[in-house]
Amino acid sequence: MKKSFVIALLVLLGLTTYAQRARQPIARTLEGVVVDTTGGARWMGIVVESAGKKYVVAIANNSDNHVKDPQVVGEIGTIGTRVRVTYTGTEPWDSDMLALHATRVVRLGDKSQMLNSTGPKQVSRHHYENYFNHRFEYSISYPSDLLYPQGEAANGDGQKFLSRDGRASMLVYGQEDFQAQTLAQFYQEELRSKAHPTRVVTYKVLRDGWFVFSGSESSRIFYQKTLLRNGEFLTFSIEYDALQKGVYDPIAAAISISFK
Repeated sequence: MKKSFVIALLVLLGLTTYAQRARQPIARTLEGVVVDTTGGARWMGIVVESAGKKYVVAIANNSDNHVKDPQVVGEIGTIGTRVRVTYTGTEPWDSDMLALHATRVVRLGDKSQMLNSTGPKQVSRHHYENYFNHRFEYSISYPSDLLYPQGEAANGDGQKFLSRDGRASMLVYGQEDFQAQTLAQFYQEELRSKAHPTRVVTYKVLRDGWFVFSGSESSRIFYQKTLLRNGEFLTFSIEYDALQKGVYDPIAAAISISFK
């Protein structure tokens, strides 16, 4: 009788343990390269490309939905950085991307280190300072060793930053939504701007509370991010020569993440 009871107890414990393990999400890993940054007023993230597919990974969440941020090891916000993502699930993001429920994101190195057979390239480090706009209450970081503030506009809406040689420029400003436009309407208006009739847009994304688009115009690269917050459009844009792409692409990504 005692023996039967012990056997039954062991079986019950085994089934309980199995059930507990079955309820736990299975952790998977994915390795890829950071190809873009993303986010909005309440969260920041990266876009990782792996095996020809792209995935969105949220790395900082300031909303009230109690989503736990993943553990981040190393600087991962630079385009071209190789990362390993540990995740427990996915959900649709758009027609060609999935969002990963990440628990850990680890920097592995740079894409240039993987492709350069003569040895790893040194990643240049820049000194970033913060600009805060009191009128529209936004902030943004910029590399103060490369881009120099030109003084706040007379109406206090923002500021322009220029490189010493004038080949790179950054503009950040706010504007009130006097026409009561939706973000989608303003997005389409900016895409079709008559001020830039020869622009070729190669990347664009519209999300709840923000949009981004980038591309080229003649021999220059451009990147723009706009947030809609409290009835105000907040915009950051940067332009630079295509020959400086290797320098300014990761800088544009870092500035975009800081813009809030």
